[in-house]
Amino acid sequence: MAFVAGPGGELDWMWAAFDTHLMGRVNFQGQAAQRPHSTGEIATPMNDASTIAFSGSLDRVGWRNARLATADPATEIAWLKQQPGRTSLSPAE
Repeated sequence: MAFVAGPGGELDWMWAAFDTHLMGRVNFQGQAAQRPHSTGEIATPMNDASTIAFSGSLDRVGWRNARLATADPATEIAWLKQQPGRTSLSPAE
């Protein structure tokens, strides 16, 4: 399982800045085993966000607000950037 935090371990940076997670298969499977059943301060926004899993071996995701990517990462991300959503964290924008 991955853990992403600020330099002091804080998580406040992410609550207002995302609405979609992009994950590879290994990260997705690790989180899918735990996250849909979690509750609390971190779990609610994580479970409410959309999740897109990139995988060549998964054929379904079976978790609320999740789907498999239908294109290669560059094409999928370019399409996502054209959609309405919350603040981008891309340094190029």
